[in-house]
Amino acid sequence: MIKKILLGFAVTITLIACKEVESKKINSELKNEVVVEEKKEIPKKLVVELDIETDQPEDLVLYSNEIFLNNGQFMNLRITQKLNSNETKKHVAFEFPDNVKPDYNLGLLLGRKNEKELKITNLQLTFGTFKLSIPENEFDKYFVFNKFVDYQKDTNTIVVKKVGGKLNPTISLKRKYLNQIGKE
Repeated sequence: MIKKILLGFAVTITLIACKEVESKKINSELKNEVVVEEKKEIPKKLVVELDIETDQPEDLVLYSNEIFLNNGQFMNLRITQKLNSNETKKHVAFEFPDNVKPDYNLGLLLGRKNEKELKITNLQLTFGTFKLSIPENEFDKYFVFNKFVDYQKDTNTIVVKKVGGKLNPTISLKRKYLNQIGKE
């Protein structure tokens, strides 16, 4: 009889101990999940957003050449945003792949079909925690314009023109601002 009581007592203690271990394990797992959620990092993805108004809608191309990759290779990257023929105003967002940032240049091709006038407003570049907001009346401070582009600061208008019968209008981010991307 005493053996049965001791055996019953031992089984009861074992069950209670197992339940405590299981509840501690569940609490530990919950704590680990909370810690993981608190440590989320902001993705390091270059995003360029802008609002555009134009009288001649054309595709916009954000490009960067000779991007150094971790495996020792280089890549040229082109991202195209389509503007339909009826879109004279549009919010446009370009996104680079994760952890890819421009090393050599970052430019925006404004279309190669038509001469036109356009306005770019609310231009922002973000990469992780880095954020650069470019005021529309200071484009000449942040960008270099090629010979196919006239920037009229007083009206914040970009005029695209043909030179020698050709059309290749681009604006490129100045080197000192390009070098700030990814330096947090």
